[in-house]
Amino acid sequence: MLNLQKGLARPANTEAETGSAMVEYGLLIALVAVVAIIGLRVLGVDINNLFGTIAGALGG
Repeated sequence: MLNLQKGLARPANTEAETGSAMVEYGLLIALVAVVAIIGLRVLGVDINNLFGTIAGALGG
């Protein structure tokens, strides 16, 4: 009886559930990568100018 209760309390992970979780993680990673690329493209010129200003102020 105890084994039956343990089985009902926590459903077993099926292969379909595991596969769909992996797809969701892949989509999440892709979204983070796209946001990072867009952010770097937008801020890249400003960051480059900032480092140029700092290097000029330091005499380099």
